[in-house]
Amino acid sequence: IKNFDVSLVNKISMNSIPGVNKVKNVSMDTSKIRKAGFLCESTEQSVSECILNYENSIKI
Repeated sequence: IKNFDVSLVNKISMNSIPGVNKVKNVSMDTSKIRKAGFLCESTEQSVSECILNYENSIKI
């Protein structure tokens, strides 16, 4: 996978998010992980909060 942020995956794997703590089994789109990661960089939220907020925002 090109341009995949491995460090972000490591951050995600350290957070106990259902379905995300086992990164190898995650079916999450890599672009979604990157976008959520970029949002995290500009906030003080944890990675898990950012991903959940991002997923909620795209559902609206």
